[in-house]
Amino acid sequence: MIEINNISFAYSQTSRKILENVSFDIEKNRCIAILGNNGAGKSTLLKCIDSICPPQKGVVLVDSKNVFKMTTM
Repeated sequence: MIEINNISFAYSQTSRKILENVSFDIEKNRCIAILGNNGAGKSTLLKCIDSICPPQKGVVLVDSKNVFKMTTM
């Protein structure tokens, strides 16, 4: 299960927030689509989920583990 809990993200402290308080769950064996206009934050959301861009607020959990505290082997 993937849990997105109240994540917020801006590329710099002075820029507008790209994501603000975004929350949703994706249950195991489910498929979702992320839709929106250009500049709506779709790619940024995926970068936060994939642990490329850490959100300034909130947490991304995969199987109840914070993606930014996971290590690779």
